[in-house]
Amino acid sequence: MPPSNHRSLLIALSQAGLLPTDGSPWSEPQRMVVEAGDRLLGLGIDSETVLRLVRIGGALGELEVDAVVLDVKSGTAPGSALERLQRRRTAVTRLLASVRQGHVSHALRRVGGIGAQLHDYARELLYVPSPLFAARYGLPYLLAEARADAEQLASPSACHLHGRLLMILGRHAEASRWFETGLAAERTGILLAYLAVARLFLGELGSAQAAVEEARLLAPRSLLVACYAAVVRAFQAGSAEDLTTATSAVHDALELLRESATLPPPDEASEHVEALLARGRVCLLMPAPFGLRERGAADLRQVLAIVEATNLEPPGVADIYRIHAHYFLGTALADAAATDDSGATRQAAVHALREVLRLDPGCAFAERAYDRLGALDAPVS
Repeated sequence: MPPSNHRSLLIALSQAGLLPTDGSPWSEPQRMVVEAGDRLLGLGIDSETVLRLVRIGGALGELEVDAVVLDVKSGTAPGSALERLQRRRTAVTRLLASVRQGHVSHALRRVGGIGAQLHDYARELLYVPSPLFAARYGLPYLLAEARADAEQLASPSACHLHGRLLMILGRHAEASRWFETGLAAERTGILLAYLAVARLFLGELGSAQAAVEEARLLAPRSLLVACYAAVVRAFQAGSAEDLTTATSAVHDALELLRESATLPPPDEASEHVEALLARGRVCLLMPAPFGLRERGAADLRQVLAIVEATNLEPPGVADIYRIHAHYFLGTALADAAATDDSGATRQAAVHALREVLRLDPGCAFAERAYDRLGALDAPVS
C-alpha cells in the first residue's frame, strides 16, 4: 500500500478524534482499527469510506454499551449483563450480515447479469395448447389412449409416454404421478429426468434436484439428462434470493451445458428435440459474457430442422415443438433487435413470432408474441 494512503487514513482518524494527537501510544483497539483500515485501503476502499465505517462501528458500540448500562440500572447483575451483551452482539451480527448480504446480492446480480433473465425464467409462463389446437390434433383422444396403455401395462415406456403427453398439456402434477408409477417398475435416468422437470414446474425445487441427481448417476452419458439437469440448476439460480446460491447454481448449469456438447444425440428424435429445446432455452438466458447465446439460437434452429426432416408422430406434438422453438428464438431475437441496426435480427424475430401466431393463435404464447410484434412495430400478418 502506498505510504500516502496510510498517512491519509491516520490523518482522517486523528481529525475525527479516534487516534491520539499528542504523541501518546495507541491502545490495542486503536491499533486494530488502523490495521483493519490499512487492509481496506489495500482493497481499494478510500480513507474517507474507511472513516465512515469506523464511525458506524463506533455508533454500534455505543448502542451496545447503552444497553449494558440500562441492564445494570434495572438491577441485572454485572455477570448476567455481560452475558446478555454477548447474546445481543451475536444477534446484531446476524442482522447486519443479512442486511449487507441483501444489498450486495442485489447489486452484484445486476452487475453480473445473473439475475434478471434467470429470475424471469423461474416465473415464466409455460406453453399449454389452446382448446382449438388440442381439438384440431385430437390430443384428448391421444391422451386417453396413452392413459389406457399406461394403466394396462404399467411399464416404464407406457408411463413415460403418458407422462410426456400430460406435460405437453400443462398437467404437471398428473405427469409427475405417472413418472413415479413408471419408476416403481424400473428406475431409469430418462424417467427421473422428466420427473425432475415436472416437479420443478410444480415448485418442488428440492425434490427436482434430488431426482435429477439420481438421473445423472443412472445415465451419465444421456444428453437429455444433462440438459434437464441444466434446466433445474438454471431454475434454481433464478429462484435464489442470495448471490451465493444463485452463483453456485449458474456455475453448475454452465458446467452441464458445456458437458452436454460432448454427449451423443439420443436415438429417438423426440428425445433429441426435447434435449435441444431445453439446452437452447437455458443458453439464451445466460448472461452475454458467457458466450452461449449463439449456441442457444443454433439449438432452437436445429429443433426446427429435425422436426421438418422427421415424420414425428403425432403431428400435433411436432407443431408443439415448433411453437416452443419459434417462441424462444423469437423473443431472444426481439431483445437483440433493440441494439441491432442491421434490421436482419428484427426480421428474423418477426418471422419467428408470426409462426407462433400461425401455429396456435389461441395460446398464451401467441398473446405474448403479439405483444412482442407490437413492440417491434411489425404487423401481425
